[in-house]
Amino acid sequence: MRMQQLKLIIMTMWLGLWIQPAVVYANQAPAQVVATVLDEQITLAHISPDKKTLAEMARGNSVTKEMALASYRQHQLTQKIVDTVLKDYAKAQHITTNPQLVSQFVKRFAASDTRKPRTADIKKMAREQVNTWLIDKALYQQHGGVVVFTPRKPLFPVEAYQIEFRRYQQQGQLTIHDAGLKAGFWQTFEKNYDFEIPPSQVSFAKPWWLTTDIMP
Repeated sequence: MRMQQLKLIIMTMWLGLWIQPAVVYANQAPAQVVATVLDEQITLAHISPDKKTLAEMARGNSVTKEMALASYRQHQLTQKIVDTVLKDYAKAQHITTNPQLVSQFVKRFAASDTRKPRTADIKKMAREQVNTWLIDKALYQQHGGVVVFTPRKPLFPVEAYQIEFRRYQQQGQLTIHDAGLKAGFWQTFEKNYDFEIPPSQVSFAKPWWLTTDIMP
């Protein structure tokens, strides 16, 4: 029962996947370095919620504060590592925002969203989605591998992500010092997904928002 409850609060928001973190015990010091990415040290303080947020998470998901803390830290660490590595990868590959794709996304999103969000918000989202798609496309073209469907990424090149993160690890640019958080991070990129896309149906010729009805 506890494991089922824990799964309710472990979904990584950047792609909608489940992560099962190991429990991070309360006696760990906030200044403890849990990971190093591109010479940047990440401490427990960087990935921990304030007391109010923690209490709300635990209460809202009917789990203990310890369980809520573990899932929050796992999500935050994974997000920080992914953001940092992909930004560095994009720079190395000379990937920049494509204005035409941004305009296409804005047009597609505006036509499908009845809430009428602010133009600035739409453009910010568009730039983020375009950059992510361009990075995913480059990773898949470089590494190939398994591609899966997720709620936030209709084409998620999960194996290409794993290969690239392993490369950073092997080059000493990514080190996760905490064993539990390390296991949780790599679990994100395991291949045991229910929605694996057949290779013949994988195409990065056009962005997914131009070929599907799915919107973020």
